[in-house]
Amino acid sequence: MLVSNEKLGSLLVKSELVTQADWDAVVKNALRRRRSVEDVLVERGMISLQFLYELIAEELKVSLVDFKRVVIDKAVFGGTSEEVVTKYEAIPFKKEDKKTIAVAFVNPTDKEAVAAMERELKGKITPYLTTKKSFIFGLRAFQRDLSGELDEILAPFQVTSTKSDKKTPAQVEYPIVKIVDTILAYAVMLNASDVHFEPLADALLIRMRIDGLLHDKLELPKDVMEAVVARVKILAHAKIDEHLAPQDGRFVFLADDEDVFVRVSIIPTFFGEKVVMRILNEHEQRFNLEESGLNAYNLEIVGREIQRSHGLILVVGPTGSGKTTTLYTLLNMLNTEEVNICTIEDPIEYGIARINQTQVNVQSGYTFASGLRALLRKYPVVILVGEVRDEATAETAIHSSLTGHLVLSTLHTDNTVSVVSRLVDMNIKPCVLASTLNMIIAQRLVRRICIDCIESYQLDKSQVASLVDDYDLDVVFLNAKKRGIISTSVKTMQQLTFYRGKGCGRCAGTGYAGRTGFYEVLALNEILRTAIVSGMNIDELERVAIEQGMRTLVDDGWEKVLTGATSLEELFAIING
Repeated sequence: MLVSNEKLGSLLVKSELVTQADWDAVVKNALRRRRSVEDVLVERGMISLQFLYELIAEELKVSLVDFKRVVIDKAVFGGTSEEVVTKYEAIPFKKEDKKTIAVAFVNPTDKEAVAAMERELKGKITPYLTTKKSFIFGLRAFQRDLSGELDEILAPFQVTSTKSDKKTPAQVEYPIVKIVDTILAYAVMLNASDVHFEPLADALLIRMRIDGLLHDKLELPKDVMEAVVARVKILAHAKIDEHLAPQDGRFVFLADDEDVFVRVSIIPTFFGEKVVMRILNEHEQRFNLEESGLNAYNLEIVGREIQRSHGLILVVGPTGSGKTTTLYTLLNMLNTEEVNICTIEDPIEYGIARINQTQVNVQSGYTFASGLRALLRKYPVVILVGEVRDEATAETAIHSSLTGHLVLSTLHTDNTVSVVSRLVDMNIKPCVLASTLNMIIAQRLVRRICIDCIESYQLDKSQVASLVDDYDLDVVFLNAKKRGIISTSVKTMQQLTFYRGKGCGRCAGTGYAGRTGFYEVLALNEILRTAIVSGMNIDELERVAIEQGMRTLVDDGWEKVLTGATSLEELFAIING
């Protein structure tokens, strides 16, 4: 790091991010395991790497820049020698004024690097701090163009138009390994969560999911389709000669000197086999509840409830709502030397140091229910079950929480209170459920407004009228004022300020960059436990939960809309979805 351990510890303790006792324990752990203190801090969920660098930047009296959020000015960067940029790990990215250029350094305290960039740019520079990963991303983002790279790869192999040397598709030996590697590297660079290879009648369509939305990226010639699918099957250890049944697999891909785990799903379709690759970039994944969008009110509840020695904690929501990430974050918070943590997952998405992770294998009889029973013989304190899918898993999870274990799992329901009816449908008695449930977290993922092109606006009369027809705005106003989100002087909807993204180079014109979450956290108390035992219906149970302080998903959504984290459109998509 750019500051000593002693200085870093002083900064963290002074900022009240860790206590002196916590810091001493981190240093001791790092020495014993031969790890850096920052690795241990991030691993334990005490602080995110981003915030760590923000502290260091403040100490060094420079600004921090992240090239996933900042667009490089090609006019500034273009004339710079790539050899100098690589050697000194420095990227010129914008003009500060007519005479000064902003340059991001991995080490802005390196006087030789600063002097070298001044010579290279023939003028005055302002040093910024960037992380090593951000530097690599910025360099790759400037260098790479997927369509151009693949056109260059495919150019020598295009079928010629002359009859004398025309080749059939079967005779053309495409560089399939290079094609697949290039697509994956580009997906990692764009921070895509999924890559789809979709067979069409006359081409292979490549699509990538970025910030939750799919984008068409390019089309490859149809005659590469079978070879590309075969290459992915080889990587994922799937059967190459199986074309009529779904297959799953997993492999590791090296991107910018870091391992990226890729989960593969292959299904037969009318025009051929479709491949979906889920990119599980452990180094980019942020297991931090505050960064994921959990507000201070809900953070306090979660922090209190996960300290309980036993009971059941459930994270609920639809597929793709970030449930697994939340579970891993909770595990990171619990992952200390004194705690034995075991998991059973389907599949293991991220490897976490010092946690005993196992994976479902139905063919060998290792299901969630049987695996959970096996884990109990390993004397765990904390158990993670990937998903409560059936009655047997539910019963075993409940039994485990009753016998002194803290059990974490997921369930597919729309909100927190729906969990009760879902588990009762699985033949769990309300009295047993009431005594074991500690906390339920419901969540949704929404797109975050791009900070580079965010703008404010106000609603006109017709827009306000349409809102009044659908929502109880009096409650929205009351809650927002009570929590200090809006000024008490605001009296009407037309006086409220809303936010949106205009669209810029960083967000590819969408107005959004990154994602945040809407959360509903329900911690059970005696009043709620009594309500469950009494057989209260879902609507009544939700009313009691709100009376006991629960903030609903829509409540949390309005808070994030009014503070500029996301847009009205994203909130409506969740409400109406």
